[in-house]
Amino acid sequence: MSDASPSPPRTPRRWPLHTKILIGLLVGAALGVLNNVLAARGILDRLLAEFGASFTAEQTVNAAVSIADPLGRIFLRLILMVVIPLVLAALALGVLELGDVRRLGRIGLRTLLLTLLLSGCAVAIGVTLVNVLRPGDPLARRAAAETPSEVRY
Repeated sequence: MSDASPSPPRTPRRWPLHTKILIGLLVGAALGVLNNVLAARGILDRLLAEFGASFTAEQTVNAAVSIADPLGRIFLRLILMVVIPLVLAALALGVLELGDVRRLGRIGLRTLLLTLLLSGCAVAIGVTLVNVLRPGDPLARRAAAETPSEVRY
């Protein structure tokens, strides 16, 4: 008889949520780039025709945009409605809980200044990237060109 006890059965290792989100993000980006390349070269239309689809790649994109655009707008409005007041309330509560600001001393002042500096940098980077890259601008120009003149505002 041996003193060694049997090892417990191995449980399958589960991936953490952040890893799953990152994998989903990378797979979605790769599929989006692949779809864009295939559609630009006309390969996607040929593939759809081979499988007997009665719609083109452009119709598919238009359908996806008509679904994703309102959902994206709703999502962004919900973020603005929930997250910004939550952050402001957390900051205000943090300042109120301090009581006497002089207790923090130099480290508290450095932390506050660094928070303000980094928040300002984040805002500046975001505004700069939006103004330089102009996301959605080509889509808006294409939609304006395709819209009949009597419908335009």
